[in-house]
Amino acid sequence: MTTRVTTGLATSLDGFIAGADDGPMQPLGVGGERVFDWFRDGNTPSRFYEWMRMSALSAEFFDNHAARVGAVITGRRTYDISGAWGGSGISGGAFGTPNAVMICATLASMAAASSRDSGVW
Repeated sequence: MTTRVTTGLATSLDGFIAGADDGPMQPLGVGGERVFDWFRDGNTPSRFYEWMRMSALSAEFFDNHAARVGAVITGRRTYDISGAWGGSGISGGAFGTPNAVMICATLASMAAASSRDSGVW
């Protein structure tokens, strides 16, 4: 069996994934949602996340990629701002990875993750 490692990132031209003044109350910051507008700019729903309505081509690309993801690595700042995605972790739908485990390499240990954080290392 061949193991593949791929990466997929969303960022703006200034190198950030969020706008100014990001935080728990406004995770993407001021104007940060623009980076993800393509999740909602069409009529075709994702097979995994009904709230996503993309172009047919984007939905096909997204769903094919999401179906293959086994783990997502996130940074501590994203983990903290997201509130561990409401305790559901990545598989709860935040990143379109229905079967993935979230890894936050900057957490000191599993004990650092609260009991509400499912699938977080």
